[in-house]
Amino acid sequence: MISATLDGVKELINDKEGKIQDVKEKNNAIREKKGEIKEEADVITKEIDEASEALRNAFQTKDKMRESYFKQLYEFELQNDKVRWLKGLINQQKKLNMAQSEKQDRIAKKRAEINERPNPYIKEIDTCEHLVGYC
Repeated sequence: MISATLDGVKELINDKEGKIQDVKEKNNAIREKKGEIKEEADVITKEIDEASEALRNAFQTKDKMRESYFKQLYEFELQNDKVRWLKGLINQQKKLNMAQSEKQDRIAKKRAEINERPNPYIKEIDTCEHLVGYC
């Protein structure tokens, strides 16, 4: 009887140990899957980090290019303003030169008119010369 009970207990223990062994094997399989999943996650995390770094570099490049563009645009606008200012000065100089030239032409024309005009006192001069001839 005791041996029968012991045999029953041994069977029960063996049965439970088999079940425990099955659970351990399942547990080990799950741990291996977790390890594989963790390795896959690490690979994906590394890819994400590399993509993030590439994206960060792209944004930095974009920011530098934008800064360079606006700097060059500002310099271009300054240069354009200076060109417009110089063109305005040149136009003013041309207008002043033309006005001066026209003034000189008018003065020369007036002098020519004055020189070509007959002397208003010509009769008196002739009379004086005639009278001087009698003296």
